[in-house]
Amino acid sequence: MSDDAPEFRISLSEAELTDLGRFYAVWSQIDCLLCVLVSRIFNVESGIGAAFMDAMTTGARLDLLRRNLDDIKDKSVFEKAKKLCNSLASLVDQRNHATHGMWGTYVNPDTKSEYAAAFFGKKGFKPLYASELAELTRRTIKKTRELGELIAAIDPKYDATPNKGFWFSPEPEQMRHQEII
Repeated sequence: MSDDAPEFRISLSEAELTDLGRFYAVWSQIDCLLCVLVSRIFNVESGIGAAFMDAMTTGARLDLLRRNLDDIKDKSVFEKAKKLCNSLASLVDQRNHATHGMWGTYVNPDTKSEYAAAFFGKKGFKPLYASELAELTRRTIKKTRELGELIAAIDPKYDATPNKGFWFSPEPEQMRHQEII
């Protein structure tokens, strides 16, 4: 047996593994943007907000945002933020299923068909199918843009242009972009 073989066979195809990796890469933006949004609402630098929220799960960050929505004075921005919180909650559940679930093969009891899927005890036997990952990623991408738009509505200096680059470096002259976040 090869040293790179895990305890259980990975049931996802290469394409499905790519979908799963893309989902996680996009989800990291959700965590970051939630941190930025909450920092803007509290009117603190993002670095301070990040230090405060560093050990928080996405759900805890979302709860913190919900508890402080009243600090958003613009009614339309408040309503958008409230709606976004509600829609992100279901995505958090699916993200937890993908992250904390055990990926394996789901066997449909009626058809005996087999599908790559994640089992998550909290969801009983309702699988998250690997075939759902691409759509889950698309929905998550949409939420990153909505978060960016909310941040820009609160802080007009924030550039909400989609698909911009993100870079970071320990060199002070390279940190200009970090200040925006």
